[in-house]
Amino acid sequence: MEDRDQQTKDKMATAEDVKAHVEGPGAEKDSCENPEHTFGFNNRFSNLFSGNSEPAGLTLNQQYPADIANEHRSQMRRIAEDEKFDPEYYVADFRMPDEAEDYIAFTLEIRELEREEASEELEMGSDLPLPVEESSINRCLYGLSDLIFAFLHECRITEGEFNVESALTISQLSATLSCFATYESLDEAIVTSFRRSLAYTLCRNFKLAVTVLDNLKSVVRSGRKAMLGCLVRLWKLFDEDEDWEILKRLYINDYYRWIKSLDSETIEAFAEDLEKVQVRKADLGWDIESIEELVLEG
Repeated sequence: MEDRDQQTKDKMATAEDVKAHVEGPGAEKDSCENPEHTFGFNNRFSNLFSGNSEPAGLTLNQQYPADIANEHRSQMRRIAEDEKFDPEYYVADFRMPDEAEDYIAFTLEIRELEREEASEELEMGSDLPLPVEESSINRCLYGLSDLIFAFLHECRITEGEFNVESALTISQLSATLSCFATYESLDEAIVTSFRRSLAYTLCRNFKLAVTVLDNLKSVVRSGRKAMLGCLVRLWKLFDEDEDWEILKRLYINDYYRWIKSLDSETIEAFAEDLEKVQVRKADLGWDIESIEELVLEG
């Protein structure tokens, strides 16, 4: 195991290498040289890693090397989620719902998120607006829903007090961060968040996931400041450890800049679309209803 760990460390790119690439000359330009192997906000990066090496942070949770074509990542991600889902684990949490009920009872203060954004001056690189083509706006918003869902889920689990495991937990829950996922619909993004919450988190409870979705709707409905507050807290969390430097620079910085300059009409339309999203247990592909029925009958 030690040899394997050392091999992994030997292949890792350092946070400084990543910073030099992302913030180096021409960094504001689209750096996608290979459109089939892209990642980061709006898929604007490629060839960031050499060979199969992965920078610090992604070696903890990045399931697929960055040289896998975008079109194959979604299929591989779904297969990995199916393999990770443990019916026995789900049944154990279903039989003992008290822990989940405690997390569900936690009150999320939207105003605190808004105050967080207003009180922070973060070094996120350029303050210039980050333009996104009209055809890519929705896809970027779908990714944002994934990020904020993961953030809000961990807020409930930790009652707003992140711990040393929170960066890893959020990154595993967010397929955007852990799998460089891109989504073709808002439903796909939310269903993926539900699936991962029942496959990768400590407390795997469908009702908890529904509560987090309600929180996500409230945050987006509250508007720009609340969304930026979520990103600020994510930025600060990932900034505490250089192992997570890459995620901050590939996603959080750019999402913050983009949302800060995004027009209010687009945000309001996104909130309206999100309000319509409802996830059923049958949507997850794991026959959860039958599992629960067997438990109740037993």
